[in-house]
Amino acid sequence: MARLTEHFRDAMDRHWQDAELLHRKERLANADHLYGLSAECGLKALLEQDGNRIEGRTRCHIDKLWGECGSLAGGRAESTSDFNPENNPFHDWRIDDRYAHRSKIRSGQLQRHRLGAEQVRTMIERRNGMP
Repeated sequence: MARLTEHFRDAMDRHWQDAELLHRKERLANADHLYGLSAECGLKALLEQDGNRIEGRTRCHIDKLWGECGSLAGGRAESTSDFNPENNPFHDWRIDDRYAHRSKIRSGQLQRHRLGAEQVRTMIERRNGMP
């Protein structure tokens, strides 16, 4: 089966929109998971925009990718006040949480992940000259 072409910016938007919808419907476990995927796709979109191929150290999920971006983004991400590679809001986010019981997600954790995803969206908007 042929591999799909990755479109990280569109995936970021799609995961964000679904996360927001689920958050409003109090489907918090799935909303939290999608906030992480949204941020991951957004950072990969930024890395691609900087000419980085998504492979090796960047072929990982947001819990690890956040820290990798500081050294791989060619200095652009670090200069953005919204991004601090040392302060990873997704340090406790795991892709395997898709199998976890819904009671595992806590409100503070979800809010931190939502803010992290929002930071990535803001970086993309600023870089692309959007308000």
